[in-house]
Amino acid sequence: DGFKDMQDPNLAQISKLRNYITPPSHWIIGGDGWAYDIGYGGLDHVLASGANVNILILDTEMYSNTGGQVSKSTPKGSYAKYAMRGKKQNKKDIGQIAMTYGHVYVASCSLAADYNQSVQAFKEAESYDGPSLIIAYATCVDWGHSDGTDAMVKQQQEAVQSGYWPLYRFDPRAKITNPEAQALMVDSPKVRLDLQQFLDHENRFTLLQRKDKERALGQQKELGEFSQNRLNTLREHAMDHEELLDKLKASLGEKVGEKVLVTYASETGNAAEVAKSFAHELKGRKVRVQCRSLADVDAEGLAEEKMVFFITATCGQGEWPANSKAFWKELNDANLSATHLANTKYAVFGLGDSGYVFFNSVAKELDERMAALGAQRVLDTGLADDQDDGGLDAAWEEWKPSIYGVIEAADPPEELGMDTHLVKALPADEATELGFEVAEQYLPVGAQQVPMTKADLLTPEDYDRDIRHFEFDLKGLGMSYEMGDSLGVWPRNSPEAVDRALNYFGLFYNDVLQFEDVTGNSRKDPLPKVIRAGVFFEQVLDLFGKPRRRFYEMMATLAHDEIEKKQLNHMLSQKGKDDLKALRDDTVTHFDVLEMFPNTRPTIAQLLDYIPDIKPRLYSIASATRMRGEDELHLLIVADEWENSKGEHRHGLCTRYLRNLEPQTKEPLRVAARVNAAAVQYPEDLKIPLILSGLGTGLAPLRAAIEERVAANREGEETGPMALFFGSRHRKEEFPYANEFEQYVKDGVLTHLHPAFSRDQEEKVYVQDRIREQAELVYDYLVNQGGYFYYCGTGGSAVEDIQKEVEGAFVKCGNMTPEEAHELVTDMRLKGRYNVEAW
Repeated sequence: DGFKDMQDPNLAQISKLRNYITPPSHWIIGGDGWAYDIGYGGLDHVLASGANVNILILDTEMYSNTGGQVSKSTPKGSYAKYAMRGKKQNKKDIGQIAMTYGHVYVASCSLAADYNQSVQAFKEAESYDGPSLIIAYATCVDWGHSDGTDAMVKQQQEAVQSGYWPLYRFDPRAKITNPEAQALMVDSPKVRLDLQQFLDHENRFTLLQRKDKERALGQQKELGEFSQNRLNTLREHAMDHEELLDKLKASLGEKVGEKVLVTYASETGNAAEVAKSFAHELKGRKVRVQCRSLADVDAEGLAEEKMVFFITATCGQGEWPANSKAFWKELNDANLSATHLANTKYAVFGLGDSGYVFFNSVAKELDERMAALGAQRVLDTGLADDQDDGGLDAAWEEWKPSIYGVIEAADPPEELGMDTHLVKALPADEATELGFEVAEQYLPVGAQQVPMTKADLLTPEDYDRDIRHFEFDLKGLGMSYEMGDSLGVWPRNSPEAVDRALNYFGLFYNDVLQFEDVTGNSRKDPLPKVIRAGVFFEQVLDLFGKPRRRFYEMMATLAHDEIEKKQLNHMLSQKGKDDLKALRDDTVTHFDVLEMFPNTRPTIAQLLDYIPDIKPRLYSIASATRMRGEDELHLLIVADEWENSKGEHRHGLCTRYLRNLEPQTKEPLRVAARVNAAAVQYPEDLKIPLILSGLGTGLAPLRAAIEERVAANREGEETGPMALFFGSRHRKEEFPYANEFEQYVKDGVLTHLHPAFSRDQEEKVYVQDRIREQAELVYDYLVNQGGYFYYCGTGGSAVEDIQKEVEGAFVKCGNMTPEEAHELVTDMRLKGRYNVEAW
């Protein structure tokens, strides 16, 4: 606030943009001797104060920095200085003590046991506006391990697997939006390792056994009971009322009603998040449900479940997520009969990315194995693809409603959850009088304002496709890119669209919106506290993007007009799904839906929870720094335009935005953007042959690869052969950079150029035809010389047709069977030698 009255324009600019300055992360870090013992009074005072302080305890379970003396964190039954006959008491549970305050964020972590849980805990603690405490299991050399100091990762994993060290997160914010929610989340998997087996690896426990085995085993047995009771207590505290009641009934031998089991195989947390959200929705529809990680499910017990829904992710090259490996091993036990799961109904939904060879392989393998064990599939396996326009959500929202009919779920509750934000609208003059620092633009997290220096139309003005070449100046931004990277560009809604939105809400462009996040962490990227209404609708809210099913559900819940409510509910029903699909096919926007149902008017706060922010569009970079320098970046973009069934002209948000920008000379036009890492691999050795194939503007990354080698060749470096197969409709209108490539052929760097223009002759010719014609070249480059293959362009049949011809070249020239050729391409993909970038 002290910047306000200063005349220095630089300070004034800093003040204006201060919402975008990332605050420093402050942590108090100490060991268990300090936290549990000699410094506990001070620690407790800080926790009780409610101050926004982050504290990390590295729990080595002894005074490790002063020689290994016993501390209040030392476990029962272990040897330490001043406890040479074994610690008699259980360790102090500082996490439980901190949780009793109710306002302290508390987490218990073991890094190697669950990396994602540890990262999530640190993120949540940092974002929490209050005291936070993370207790980290910190292995210590003084413990002594039978496998030496190299076993620290194993120790962290087995401590959790045996139940010795619990994983949990206690977040007081959970109850803000839902008073019935549980603040405690137990992340510990099912105990699969005998505790004594874990203890027997550490000298601090086995030394005591050698001194007095009976005494040691007695104490360590009690330690096991303490650990199991602690974990059970944590699980009970994390249960909702229904779960706890069922547990109590079962313990008394009473019959408990059947439940649907939602379980997940998750590595990064995406599948877990989807599963938990799904379970929450089912509860809202009066379905008795339990949600568990596959780490807590075993193959034997699965036979007792009547209905199971699996949400799965696939790691890397077809691996199962860590939390599901033990389950998958059990499920493949040869002793399980073909009728083991005869009484179990199931469905599988996979989250995947078709850019990987083993697309959704976990979901496919699980579905096949469940069927082999006699389980009854109630719905075809859903396969979400992150490459789809709508990302993973698109397939999920198509698949999920069918489940409701299968299990005869009730309609969702006729109420929305509590808004995550308080939103207040103020006239511009009132905001000025109050002295608000108003955000005049929105810069997304990770983005920078990048000057655009060129936007050249490459096609004739009256041509039916708009293809443009863009150039950007990176000088002084600290941005850099490598071959294969893409540039993410954040578009803006058009002035006409913004005016429609402002009129709908009765606002003017310069009016001010004030936001308060009542949960403290509802958004990955926090909003500015105060922003112009026009800027919000122009740069933040994707009001003119395509709505997901949950948006229609929100509208149906809010509707009070009988006709509108009936129409909305019809579209959300099984009978009306074709009508909803028709709207999606016509690419209606959120705002179109608002106008279709004029009597149903959500607030801005409600829209924040049901409409995403404008997302960046990724465009492959069409230049190489080795040729253009580190400050110059090129893009090649075709406008995304179409007509819907009503004949209405539609256009892609980002290409429309970019097309309407005109670079300026005095004050460069700036675009919010960031560089995204490459999705494909290029060989470091420039002598390795390349076969590059692309359609339309898929030429962009291929041009970058060619420029890299051309520049290296000009500098005297030896480069390998390259062949470019390019396809479009017409040579004259749709062959960007043709003169460049033809010159590179003359220079001998681009050794082969094989374009295919489908409409320039009576018989259509495509890229796959050119590849078939050059079978010997393809085989020589890829098999004989171990080269790399790249395709960039539209997805669908083109990808399959081109791969078919590559395999055909292997069959023709390599005396292979079709199966052997296919296996070779698969092996190339696994090794990064066959790359596909499709949309």
